[in-house]
Amino acid sequence: DGAAIGFISDVDIYVLFGNLIENAKEAVLSIEDRTSRIIGLYLTKSEGVVTLHVENTYYVRPAFDGGLPKTSKEDGVNHGFGTKSIKSVVEKYGGSVTMGCDDSLFSVDIVFFDRN
Repeated sequence: DGAAIGFISDVDIYVLFGNLIENAKEAVLSIEDRTSRIIGLYLTKSEGVVTLHVENTYYVRPAFDGGLPKTSKEDGVNHGFGTKSIKSVVEKYGGSVTMGCDDSLFSVDIVFFDRN
């Protein structure tokens, strides 16, 4: 339901979804077995709460620092801004974001509360 995030500017939607999808795509492309490459994106609104859940399989479990995954790139100075941008956009609109992983899935959970 795209209307559920109508309060977010077009630029911020681009930053948020662009980074979420690009990060997920990069993770699944590192998996050799094509049948194990999975990305899921779920956006729902219920009783004034908007939730966005993104999950993807991965090959190498990411390391975390301060609740955010560290970049997997060797050049950590010029990379690693995507997850920080996601967090920044979410917090700009009063939401919260949690990132984590289990043995097979990396997940991002974002919650926004109705602003009306």
